[in-house]
Amino acid sequence: MQPIDKEIHAIAESSSLPRGIKLYAYTLMASWTLLLSVSWYWIYQDERKQIGSLIFHGIFLLYGLGLTGIGARNLSRSAQAQKLIEFEIHQQALQLEEEVAEREAAQAKLEELNHSLEERINRAVAELRRKDQALIQQGRLAAMGEMINNIAHQWRQPLNNIGLIIQNLQLSYIAGTITHEEMEQEIGKAMAVIMHMSRTIDDFRNFFREDKRKGDFNISDTVHKTLDFVSSSLSSHDIQVEFVDNKNVTAIGYENEYAQVLLNILSNASETCIERHITSPRIYIRITDENGRSVVYIRDNCGGIAEEILPKIFDPYFTTRAPDKGTGIGLYMSIVIIEQNMGGSLTARNCEDGAEFRIEV
Repeated sequence: MQPIDKEIHAIAESSSLPRGIKLYAYTLMASWTLLLSVSWYWIYQDERKQIGSLIFHGIFLLYGLGLTGIGARNLSRSAQAQKLIEFEIHQQALQLEEEVAEREAAQAKLEELNHSLEERINRAVAELRRKDQALIQQGRLAAMGEMINNIAHQWRQPLNNIGLIIQNLQLSYIAGTITHEEMEQEIGKAMAVIMHMSRTIDDFRNFFREDKRKGDFNISDTVHKTLDFVSSSLSSHDIQVEFVDNKNVTAIGYENEYAQVLLNILSNASETCIERHITSPRIYIRITDENGRSVVYIRDNCGGIAEEILPKIFDPYFTTRAPDKGTGIGLYMSIVIIEQNMGGSLTARNCEDGAEFRIEV
């Protein structure tokens, strides 16, 4: 095989070339072979054989040229198809680049939006915390007003006792019947009453002292201390308290804040009984332990809470009383203390003839 034949044959046998180019190579190879054959017959045969061979090989040459034309057209079509494919690939690459750029821009906008949203959420949370603290402070001031009223009830009887002691001393002195021993005895009684009043002030001051740390406290002791604060007020309105105690129940949290929650609920029950003129008003308190957590139930017989407002009683500033009798802060402050500050739960429901609050810590 001649060198040019080898090159054409290598092109025809290449598997990486398009079909049109391979067909064109085969056609060239056939035409080249025909030309060589014509030259050989022309040189080595006689005149008659040369003419016949020339006609025969001319036909094959024309056939080869036809195949060459077909191969050229196929080659042209293959080149056009390849250019079309390259154009489509280029267009797809451009479209892909545009999509990538759009997605990158959208991602950048999303990140910017997330950052802005995070900042707005942080500001909103900080503002809500500030408002919660303000509401809690208002609730404490409202509870302090209740405490002043309770102090007045606590001091009314002791002040009457001191007044009676002073009057007896005055009358005995005028009558000249008082002895030194009787004087000392009456003075001792008056000083005992004054010391009791002083302790009451200390108790109320400690009651409103802000707790800095969580600690263990006995639920029964806290309930008893709270009842001592409101006992005079309850007694003055003939409100009886039935108490089922359990001295073994404890909790972890802020004792003074827990006592403020008890005070808010007891004050609401007392005021409702007074407003509705309930005959034989009663408040029932029960301490128990459920699933390892302390639970206090406070129930009254004052007619309960209207169903349409029951879901709203823990909302800030919600009250059914006149503006001079209620601020709507007490129960909101109570649920914030129990659920947010102490990780417990505070719920309310209507029962037989009144409302029942459940405090779990």
